[in-house]
Amino acid sequence: MNYDYWVFCWYRGCFPRQVWTSLKNQWLYVLRDLNDTAIVWYTGHKEEMDLAEAAENAASDPLAEPVEALSLEAKKQRWIAMAEAIGKTVAEIVHDLTGFHRIPLSEQL
Repeated sequence: MNYDYWVFCWYRGCFPRQVWTSLKNQWLYVLRDLNDTAIVWYTGHKEEMDLAEAAENAASDPLAEPVEALSLEAKKQRWIAMAEAIGKTVAEIVHDLTGFHRIPLSEQL
């Protein structure tokens, strides 16, 4: 985990019992966030697979309309966007469970 997270735990406390109590109180919200993340990943993956399948079908069927598959750079950008969305969701879950926020250097010993 990140250095800032452990500094927060040291100064403000995020012991396993505290995290467990928070999880018990917010487990439905955590499940909702995880479900939203899974939907984002599945939708992005399905769209990419559908485009690849359409491109294969168009290549084998001379009467089909031509379909361009995504370029490698476009695929990379889509996966980066999905990874950022998933990372933000995980960060929100950690924040909900621990109350994490960055402690300024001026407050650290």
